[in-house]
Amino acid sequence: EEKENLQNQLNHAQRMEAVGTLAGGIAHDFNNLLMGIMGNASLMGNKIDDDSDLSSHLRAIEQCVESGATLTRQLLGYARGGKYQVTTVNLNETLERTAEMFGRTRKEIQIHTRCQEDLWPVDADQGQIDQVLMNLYLNAWQAMSQNMTLEIASANVMLDAAASAPYGLRPGRYVSICVRDYGKGIAPGIIKRIFEPFFTTKKMGRGTGLGLASAFGIVKNHDGIIDVKSQVGTGSTFTIYLPASAEVTDNRSSSPAALPQGGSGTLLVVDDEVYILKALEGILKDLGYHVLTAANGHQAIDTFKQSVETIDGVLLDMVMPDMSGRQVLTALRALRPDVRVILSSGYSLSGLGEDDPSKVADGFIQKPYRIERLAAVLRSVLHQGRDAVDA
Repeated sequence: EEKENLQNQLNHAQRMEAVGTLAGGIAHDFNNLLMGIMGNASLMGNKIDDDSDLSSHLRAIEQCVESGATLTRQLLGYARGGKYQVTTVNLNETLERTAEMFGRTRKEIQIHTRCQEDLWPVDADQGQIDQVLMNLYLNAWQAMSQNMTLEIASANVMLDAAASAPYGLRPGRYVSICVRDYGKGIAPGIIKRIFEPFFTTKKMGRGTGLGLASAFGIVKNHDGIIDVKSQVGTGSTFTIYLPASAEVTDNRSSSPAALPQGGSGTLLVVDDEVYILKALEGILKDLGYHVLTAANGHQAIDTFKQSVETIDGVLLDMVMPDMSGRQVLTALRALRPDVRVILSSGYSLSGLGEDDPSKVADGFIQKPYRIERLAAVLRSVLHQGRDAVDA
């Protein structure tokens, strides 16, 4: 029986991996389409007065793009695509803050929190963990019927080899967060599928089926696990285990810089999607930059060679058919080691952490993005140096 259970876990993991790859590809392509819509809407907005009747329609388009981007962020969270912005996180503070935030919007719920003192810190992306917890709270609320109680608890846990091996994790110190409801519970036949994307038992229009799927992917990409125990009629308990950090808790907070007004200099923009390339060319010219464009990696290198001393920065798409963004980045650095490069992608944060200096970008911005965000990242990279990341 134990062998059969292990085989079932392996089959499930392989199926989730395959679906995750598909989900990530869909999210990337969709983000590129959203970038084209956002870019052209921004260009039109620059040429229309704010009090024009058309400006409200453009704002509506941008709001639709933002909604689409939220969905693709959930898909990417499930797909485990890319790296995250990792800091040392105190999960007690995260638990209390998100519970308070959720409680303000669901006043009918009684929320009980139980935080272990001296909780070990974890290395995690704060925004992604917030998303996981909010998805679990929302899922619990939707399952409630008579008993409107939500219990949330944190604990320091030691996982031995028997507990961690089926999930492919190392034994050791973990921090757990339990989210428990006393709702309708989950039927045995359904519980195996709840982390699959687009699987939902809700009525049409009540949910996309991405909440638990993205939670699963985010926790998995943080080298953790998410477990669920449930009985029909008595409720469900979701438990997250994240590896404890060796570092002390760091409460640094990053505050967004003021958005810059325009820019100057020469930029090389590289993207294989022509509609994105044309939109970015117009946007950057409106911001005050002189713009050179390239539709693939080889063209980018040729253009760079011709203007190697006059190009101030490069906005470089990471995923292209002939040469990847990283390959182009390496080639550009070989020609001029000090060139400033911002990677851009429909996937999530990636490409900033390699040890090889020729492969380390100076910044990253995820599609789709607004003009103001692009202007801020460009100004930061071109005038302040490396480590500018899309917030």
